Amino acid sequence: MIAELASMALAAGEGDYDVSQFAAAACTGSGRIRVPHGAGRVLVGGLSGSVEPAGLLYLLPPVRLITAHHDHGPAAQARLAADLREIELVVVAAHARRAGVGSALLDAAYALAADDHARVLLARIAAHDFPVLRWWRHRGYTLARPGHCSTPSRAATATTATAWPCAP
Repeated sequence: MIAELASMALAAGEGDYDVSQFAAAACTGSGRIRVPHGAGRVLVGGLSGSVEPAGLLYLLPPVRLITAHHDHGPAAQARLAADLREIELVVVAAHARRAGVGSALLDAAYALAADDHARVLLARIAAHDFPVLRWWRHRGYTLARPGHCSTPSRAATATTATAWPCAP
């Protein structure tokens, strides 16, 4: 199921990813995927009382943004990597939508970003995807520029389960 969720998210997103990366990361205790300027985190969530994963979120330093600032030097890039996190992919299975899975994943991403002392959380979304824009706006995000929403990170206490049966 994790591989299916990753495929759903990747079909809607940008980038060249290997679905098996997400499944493998979700099945490890840390959920980490090594990326330039740090590590990405794969978060998996589900419906209460279910053993099936129903949602996936990918949180990482904003690699494209940090890399674009190469002319400012490695120290500036390191500061950006410390201060910023980006939610690049979020997907919730159709049967679990409107049940709080996406919000629980987002809360867990807030908590991880806060633990890493990140000051800004960015979300990469398609500007033409109005239902997704509405979902983000409902959670306090504002359109920063076409295709991106941003808001300062917030403290969060909710977590999401990570001990899913790992059959990629």
